[in-house]
Amino acid sequence: MPITVRGKKFQATVHSKGKRYRRQFPSIKDAQLWELQTLTELATGKTPQVNIGSSTPVRPERKLPETLKEGFDYTYKTSWVDIASGREMRRNGDMLLQCLGQDVPMKDIDKLCIDGIVSSLREQGNKNGTINRKLTALSKVLRTAEELGVIQKKPKIPYLKEAAHRVRWYTDEELQKMIDYCNDHDPVFAKYLIFMVDTGLRQGEAAAMRWEDHRWPDAIYIPNSKNGLPRAIPLTKRALEALLWMQHDNHETAEFFNRHNSTDFDRGLQGPWDIFTPNLLRQKWSDVRKHMGWEDDPQAVLHTLRHTFCSRLIQKGAPLKMVQELAGHKRIEMTLRYAHLAPHNLSTCIDLLN
Repeated sequence: MPITVRGKKFQATVHSKGKRYRRQFPSIKDAQLWELQTLTELATGKTPQVNIGSSTPVRPERKLPETLKEGFDYTYKTSWVDIASGREMRRNGDMLLQCLGQDVPMKDIDKLCIDGIVSSLREQGNKNGTINRKLTALSKVLRTAEELGVIQKKPKIPYLKEAAHRVRWYTDEELQKMIDYCNDHDPVFAKYLIFMVDTGLRQGEAAAMRWEDHRWPDAIYIPNSKNGLPRAIPLTKRALEALLWMQHDNHETAEFFNRHNSTDFDRGLQGPWDIFTPNLLRQKWSDVRKHMGWEDDPQAVLHTLRHTFCSRLIQKGAPLKMVQELAGHKRIEMTLRYAHLAPHNLSTCIDLLN
């Protein structure tokens, strides 16, 4: 490419193997000399010198993601790395790469290919909801490829119909029974259960909670929700008591910490619940399940405390929008799963006809 004039400077450009090297010089002789040296270096396999003198450094042309693996890598770095569900999306992507292969070009992914993915995942025993989560990850990658111009148009993703799930929640009697059991055997875990069922926190949110997140006398602040939005949660009297109980240095908490870990967890904990690692939670909840006779109930899990929080609010007449904000649901559709638990709202509407 000939030397071009850029204002008061002369610009030299060299193309080689899909990359472009460009620099500006104060004189045409310097530009011609650099062009000759760069061509020689490239011919001998050397890297061109691009940061010498007062010239402008050249940036090689950026390579677009073309294969499916490159698409997932690019999407993770630009869209998923900073969100709570990013790792889950990446895991779904890794499973899709096992089905299709890492080197398949994204431009070759069409309806026939997607139908093959669905069939393969079904053969592996995945249910429709699980398959849909993986298709959601693929859809985001292909949408990004379309925006970058790697593909002309994203193929339509045929999401599968998911069965309506029965919402499990714990009754007041069940809650009281499990809390009484823990008060007798492990008071610290009892406080955890009380706090979780009265705040509706996700387990990850509770583990990430810090003492300074108790910003108001009767409320806590959750800076990082799964949906990426912060929220404030008012505390019930017993949730506040549980939090203050954990903050107070007492015999039960000291014994609990010493029993489960003597080095990593001391009284210098950054938050009230970071003692509860995933493994420790599984151990404690397993004891509760056995006591309650729930070994054969697949829905009797710790996360059901969150369902119970939402269900109790709905059953007591709380507006759906308020429940959505308290629970940190990004979409109102998530909250609508509990709407059928409020028949009194429907009765009120029927009373209009009377």
